[in-house]
Amino acid sequence: MPRIALVADDDTHSLFFMESVLQPTGMQVLVAEDGLKALEILQRLTPDVVFIDLLMPRLSGLDVIGYIMETRRLQDVAVVIVTAHDRSQFMHYPQLTRADAYLLKPVRTQDIRDIAQQVAGGS
Repeated sequence: MPRIALVADDDTHSLFFMESVLQPTGMQVLVAEDGLKALEILQRLTPDVVFIDLLMPRLSGLDVIGYIMETRRLQDVAVVIVTAHDRSQFMHYPQLTRADAYLLKPVRTQDIRDIAQQVAGGS
């Protein structure tokens, strides 16, 4: 069974880039154009990893991470923040403590592949 990655970002170029990097790793890639769509997916499925932007319309990435934190079924999901905003802007949000990685855009292809490999390896 392939590993599942959820990519949530309101920037279509970022979604396309992440999907094109992750698909060759063998992961099934689900995309969400905003936080509400990501939440809807998370209510139905348990991905292995969530790559999420922090500032999105309808529901922020911080709110989605909060949902992950509160949902027992999602406790083992890896969370990777992918954003154009420096971490210091969000230090007072407890959701940042849930992130397994924090990547600043533009992200490097190798960083995404390394994370996918770690998830696929079960670590």
